[in-house]
Amino acid sequence: MKAFYLVCVLFCNIFVKTQSLKVDYDLIRKTTISSDKQFTKEFSAKIIESEKKPEKYVLYFVNDDSFFKSIPTEKIEYENAPEIVGGYKKTVVEVAVKIPVKIYKLKSENKTYAYTNKEGEEFYKLVPKLNFSSVQYKDDTLKIDNFTCKLVEVTNTTGSIVKVWYTEDLPISTGPFGYTDFPGVVLKVETPTFVMYATKINNDVTTKDIEKMDNKLKKID
Repeated sequence: MKAFYLVCVLFCNIFVKTQSLKVDYDLIRKTTISSDKQFTKEFSAKIIESEKKPEKYVLYFVNDDSFFKSIPTEKIEYENAPEIVGGYKKTVVEVAVKIPVKIYKLKSENKTYAYTNKEGEEFYKLVPKLNFSSVQYKDDTLKIDNFTCKLVEVTNTTGSIVKVWYTEDLPISTGPFGYTDFPGVVLKVETPTFVMYATKINNDVTTKDIEKMDNKLKKID
């Protein structure tokens, strides 16, 4: 038991000393995000079915810079039955592609930017810090990948309660999306619409994994 404890302590100290971290996450949606009425019933059903699968994300943290991104998914296609229009056979193929999530937190600027694609226009938009009407630290604990996590319940601006699990074993203020201002790495987030949790944690990461922002794209504060 003592030997195991020493190994765990040494393992955690390595993370802290190197100030580098890689966390893989799965996100499970509780509700569908598909509401485009222009889709056919069959295509909407195909999108909803795909949203039941876990979405993959990864967080890189090196020397106080972080990069959080979604893992690209396959595009969703549905080929409708051919129709005769004006004497010609017409086949409509519906396609849905998820816009990638890319969030950059830069120590040099003390700002966080998110990659945005709005109607084909690409740019980086400043991400404001999450505002909570209340923050309550609880006594509950949870083990995630051998790390002890503590619970904090936050109430967002819409009145919804979000459960955030962070670990002080990794005393780095970082996490997925905007959940970054807690006394440890956030390994699980439970909201009314989704649950996100860490599936793998290691320090096999270098500065090359922190994707550089494209200087050709403008920043909007």
